[in-house]
Amino acid sequence: MVLPDVLTNYRADPAGFAIPVIAVASALAMIYALVAGRERDLFLASCGYLAAMLAGVAFALYHRSCLPAPGKGWRSPFTTRLRARIR
Repeated sequence: MVLPDVLTNYRADPAGFAIPVIAVASALAMIYALVAGRERDLFLASCGYLAAMLAGVAFALYHRSCLPAPGKGWRSPFTTRLRARIR
């Protein structure tokens, strides 16, 4: 089950659909490497899987979690603390 607004970035930029494809390909590579007994390839495939999953989450949630809260602009608590640290 996926929340409807999570797919907004994927609909806006269809190239982002390559990320889940890479994750699935890495998962299949992990199974193949496990059956073949190739531990190095299994490790590299699992690294690719984790990287693809993290990239997918970052791509899906970018605008909602990284930018200031709507309607508050630079006065949101997060950005106020961030600007105080920069100065």
